[in-house]
Amino acid sequence: FNVKGKELKMATVLEDLRLKIIRANDAYWNRHVNEISDKEYDKLIEKLKKLSPNDALLRTFASDNIPGTKVRHQEHMYSLMKLYDVKAVHIWMVAAARNENEVYDLEPKMDGVSAELVNGRLLSRGDGEIGTDISHILPYIGIIMDLRSGVEVGAMSVVRDETWGSRRIVGELLVFNKRFARLKTIKDDGDSYKTPRNMAAALTTLKPDQIRDLWERANRTHLATLVYHDAYSITRPLRELDPANLEKFINKLRGAKDMPCDGVVVKLHDREYAKSLGVTNKFPRGFVAYKFAEDEVEVIVKDIVWQVGEQHVTPVCEFDPVEL
Repeated sequence: FNVKGKELKMATVLEDLRLKIIRANDAYWNRHVNEISDKEYDKLIEKLKKLSPNDALLRTFASDNIPGTKVRHQEHMYSLMKLYDVKAVHIWMVAAARNENEVYDLEPKMDGVSAELVNGRLLSRGDGEIGTDISHILPYIGIIMDLRSGVEVGAMSVVRDETWGSRRIVGELLVFNKRFARLKTIKDDGDSYKTPRNMAAALTTLKPDQIRDLWERANRTHLATLVYHDAYSITRPLRELDPANLEKFINKLRGAKDMPCDGVVVKLHDREYAKSLGVTNKFPRGFVAYKFAEDEVEVIVKDIVWQVGEQHVTPVCEFDPVEL
């Protein structure tokens, strides 16, 4: 009797907990109101994780996942401070290091669309705080967690997996160079995509029926790949990363794994230490991006016009088209 009584009590507690989360999800995603604070909501989620680690509710939202819906990220997706000189990168590394044995990860700065897959929902980065729901493209893309193995699996199989389905995967939505060469002319307006990044960005703006049609014309192959940000790196201590060696590693990463790449990301390997350094008003202090110089082109500004958005009025430069 005691065992059954405990089980019944646990089931009651679990059901009550799930109902609270469902109501909070419905309020937040569908009615756009906060019925409870973020802190209270996080406590409910943590409690559910302890009582029912594989609960489907940890991997789904109450929203109908309408393409284009604005969604608040669980964690801020920061952009990185950009440097254009190898010596400047080395100076930053020395300043951030606790000693010469400080370890750094050097990764390709993938040239695609930053996104996160969390609880079965794919969100573009947006402004880092508010992203856009692009979950409708999940059936048509793959995911790579480790570029060394090169194993690409369907995104939907990851979403449905009990282990991976509840994990937060932050990465870059990419169209690999060889795939781009094969698919760049499949646009239905007779034109072609200009660059891999152009194609990746365009996919996120298509309606469900449009992207399915594109997938059909591509012989039902993956149109793009979400690549985990830590999927490929060169890891070395600071004592081995003088400016000359740093430049060698940067050049090695430049053409890595057939991916469109516009620079190199340098990260402190000790992520807890990196996190302890905090952030500026825009960038995390434990990471930096080195950008390849030839991504810059001189142009003559012809005019400046004012673009009116929902929340801002933005000055926009007009100049003759150039290709990067």
